[in-house]
Amino acid sequence: MDWDLEKVRRLAPDLLTFERSEKLVKPSRWKELGQKGPLIWGQCRSGGLTWYKTGLELDKERSFSNSPSAVLPDKYVLALATYFLKFPTRFPQREEPPAWVGEGFRRQHQKREEAPTQRADKKARARERARQKRLLLMYEGVSDLERWLDDVAREGLGAWQQRDDAAWEAIATRMTDQKLNGPARRIRRMAALRSQPDWLDLLTRELADLFLFAQAFQQLDEYEEAFQAELLNQAGINTRKSELLDETGLSDYWLVLSRQEGEDENLRYRRVWLWGEEVQRPALLLDFAWGDQAYEHDWRVGAAVEAELVYYPGALPHRAVVKNFSYQQRPFAHLKGQQKISDFLRDTAQQWARNPWMVTAPSLLADVVPVLDEQAHLYIKDREDQLLPLAADPASWKLLSAYRAEPMLVFGEWNGQYLQPFMTLANRRIVRLHYSDG
Repeated sequence: MDWDLEKVRRLAPDLLTFERSEKLVKPSRWKELGQKGPLIWGQCRSGGLTWYKTGLELDKERSFSNSPSAVLPDKYVLALATYFLKFPTRFPQREEPPAWVGEGFRRQHQKREEAPTQRADKKARARERARQKRLLLMYEGVSDLERWLDDVAREGLGAWQQRDDAAWEAIATRMTDQKLNGPARRIRRMAALRSQPDWLDLLTRELADLFLFAQAFQQLDEYEEAFQAELLNQAGINTRKSELLDETGLSDYWLVLSRQEGEDENLRYRRVWLWGEEVQRPALLLDFAWGDQAYEHDWRVGAAVEAELVYYPGALPHRAVVKNFSYQQRPFAHLKGQQKISDFLRDTAQQWARNPWMVTAPSLLADVVPVLDEQAHLYIKDREDQLLPLAADPASWKLLSAYRAEPMLVFGEWNGQYLQPFMTLANRRIVRLHYSDG
């Protein structure tokens, strides 16, 4: 059976357990020793009055012990093996082992079967305790946030616009300390925006979003699960990608519509919009990379993939993670966009009602044309001559230059004031528009 003292030492979970087991290899420590074939057993007393029952199958290296130790082999199993190797004649052959031997192996088998579930339950309880502890700290932070918002309203935005960076940073740091990373980012953004020409409008919007968040978070438990997830996301608690990959996703044929890249203090980011052929809904893939680190996948605009996506939880899920995908050569059947700007505006208003913190709405409009008014403002126009403002940037001018007298399909993001175009489908050809497309 190839057992020796070196093997016993290797089986020990650690050196201390092995050293303690050696102290038990004495005749006075043992009783009811026996063996049947490769099975050996005995009862050992370490120091007190309790006799611990233990057994070992030498051929299968299976063991049991009813000691309080959570790890096997414990010092009693190791001592049993060592005692047998040194004094095999003290283990008389038996026709059958005592009943407690079979019961010990049965209980140990049951423990092994239950252990993964018990460990999972223990981890789940630990996560829930940590979650409740964090939520308590966040509730305290939201109360502080409400008091600060009251101060800003009482003192006036003009006064806070004149405050130095340290005053803004002190509030942001307090939010971070109370696990409210989302509001902390907004406050730091407000500090940066107060030097802009339209600072009053920008800060007013940010304050409104923060006030709405604070009011809603105080009633977190009263909302449905999706809106709770959105509030926690706004607070700064993000679902881990690994957790999403364990869930069943949405399988479809997805077209890569756009890709934008940027950088913030050596952290590069990439936003990739996909559109599902069957579900006719968008999905946003948001990736990050440090320095020159490569992104995990290279999403080519205009390519189509068979993929399974899992959306992040939220009031209006857009962001998703890819579980698996493969590029395909078959044509993408169709993109179904809004043909009436009035319908588009109604639908996006409903989206903002579901998620008031949504910054932009992914937008797909069909049968539209770009137009330029007398003041050189760019719009897209539908068949009912309704207009939708376009962003005043090169992408909109590129859209105008791609126009060839036929209605176009345009994809971009609507922020409530203007549409930032990312791509257009003109003459069955995808034209990338946005200047930061890779």
